[in-house]
Order: sequence, then C-alpha cells, then structure tokens
Amino acid sequence: MSELFGLISVRHGKPEKGKGWRIKDIQRTAFGDALLKLLPDSSGNFEYFLRIYDSEASETIGELQPLIQPFFPEWRKNLEIPEHEFQEGTFVFKVSLGTQTWRRIAMPGKMTLDSFSTQILNAFDFDHDHLYAFTLRNRFGVSVEVTHPYMDEGISAAEFFIGDLPLQSGETMVYLYDFGDNWEFSVMLEKIDLENSKMKKPALLESHGEAPEQYDFWDEDDYE
Repeated sequence: MSELFGLISVRHGKPEKGKGWRIKDIQRTAFGDALLKLLPDSSGNFEYFLRIYDSEASETIGELQPLIQPFFPEWRKNLEIPEHEFQEGTFVFKVSLGTQTWRRIAMPGKMTLDSFSTQILNAFDFDHDHLYAFTLRNRFGVSVEVTHPYMDEGISAAEFFIGDLPLQSGETMVYLYDFGDNWEFSVMLEKIDLENSKMKKPALLESHGEAPEQYDFWDEDDYE
C-alpha cells in the first residue's frame, strides 16, 4: 500500500515458484519524507505512519485529510467502507473430509458457527470432546480464526452467526477439529437459499462416502 501511494519504492527480485514475494530492497521516497514532516507528533518517524494504517479503517478514514488537503484542493470527500450486513437465508454447505467423503448441511443464518460445528461432528459420527477452529478470510482478504468458546484465541464461535460469514457461493473455509489428531475439513458454501429463510433448524441434506473411524488406532485388547 505504501508503494502504491508513492511513499516508498520497492525493487522486486526475480519471481521463483514457492518463494512468495521476493524483494531486493525498499527505499523511502522524497514524497514520503515530505509527507511525514506534515504529520503531527511524527518527528519524521515512519512508525507513526504505519500505526495509522495498522488501525481500524473506520477510525482512520480522513485522518490525513486536514494535513494534505491544502496541496490537493479538489479533495472533498472520502470513500468509506460499508458495514458488513447480516445475510438472511439458509446457507447450504458441502463439508468434505478428503476427496471421497462429504456431507451437505443446511444451516439457518441465525445459528452460530458453534452450532455448525456440532452439525459437522454429528454428520461424520465424531464425538464432541475436543477443541476446534474455523479459518476463513474476511472481506479484506485477512485470515481470521473463529474458535471453540473455551479458547482464548480468535473470535468465539458461540458469538459468530452463520449470516455474518463473509463467504460468497463457491468459496471455502477450513474447519480443524482436535488439535492432536488434526482432522481438517474443507467447508464450501454452495449457495444461500433466500426463499427458505424461515428454516429454524439445521438439516443434513446428503451424505457421500463412509466417515473414517475417529479413533481407529484404539485396540480394546491393549486395555485388558
């Protein structure tokens, strides 16, 4: 973002498969230095500018306008990011464990991800004795974790409603259950059924493939 606004210049390295974004070096620009001098309490400190961009967007929109507007007199309005709206309807998910085993589950938008976790485990005949986490990307592309209510990290799944998911039809999230055995489910939102918005209970619509044994390594003979 800083490069796009001309605050820094980035020399890019040669792309290599699996190496991610390769950067040779980063240099501050004259425009970036001049802008920093306008910032209150910045003392030319680049960390001040980074703090602004690391803050919540709702708190920073227009923060620099009073400082920069004299140089850009046509600047009149700021684009604001609209609030994410709750989505009514019935959400139909395809929950897959591997490539051959999946369940199609319908969830009312007013139910929570904690309830969805219960439905997934029931559909695959798993017990409910372990912690879990849903991992998804929010509408800004940032990875977010929604976790078991007993966990301190992430957003509590008991407070996150299905209708607040930022997923579009065809997009996926990951459901990781039991951090010891690491059962990883792929959860794809197939569609949002607006015509069936009055559905009040979840439903298992379709099953394909036999679910694996959750504890297939247990042998009763070992405990005699």
